[in-house]
Amino acid sequence: MNRHDLILHAARTCMIEKGFHNASIKNIAACANVSTGLIYRYFENKESIIEALVRDIVNNMKSHLDDKPARDENQPLDIFQRSDFFADLQDNIFMLMDIASAATRNTRYKKLVAEAHNALQDDIVRREKQQHPAMNESIFRTRHYVTTLLLDGVIVQCGRKGYVVDDELRQMINAIVNKLLHAK
Repeated sequence: MNRHDLILHAARTCMIEKGFHNASIKNIAACANVSTGLIYRYFENKESIIEALVRDIVNNMKSHLDDKPARDENQPLDIFQRSDFFADLQDNIFMLMDIASAATRNTRYKKLVAEAHNALQDDIVRREKQQHPAMNESIFRTRHYVTTLLLDGVIVQCGRKGYVVDDELRQMINAIVNKLLHAK
């Protein structure tokens, strides 16, 4: 792993473990086992680290979509079938939520979070449009929005309150997502 990626990995770990506001350059350097001066050779400040992390989150989420086989309309979708996806999704959503909470006071973060959301939504809409060219784009955007609300809520409940996605909840969430995906 090159030093740039090492620093980003440490920043991600530090933010997940300590929270967004407690992840200072000094803490990130300690987590990466490098000097703070080295971090400034790669990043101008904490904001530039955040920007790079958000780009990584978007790319990570897109790559999970790339890895996903084409959806068979006749087969029920199991969004929990790959535990690595759900674990990454959970970490990514928590980080984006932390950054979004800081966005209320920082217009740069606000723009960054909006751009990340739009990039992911546009990618999903593009993929759905390829599978269903005759369908209205607003349907895809609404599906994505409602699915995001559901998954974000589940992730918050699991992560922040310690709930576990058991088989019953898993089946219910998958049924709801399947209904959303087939709504016209």
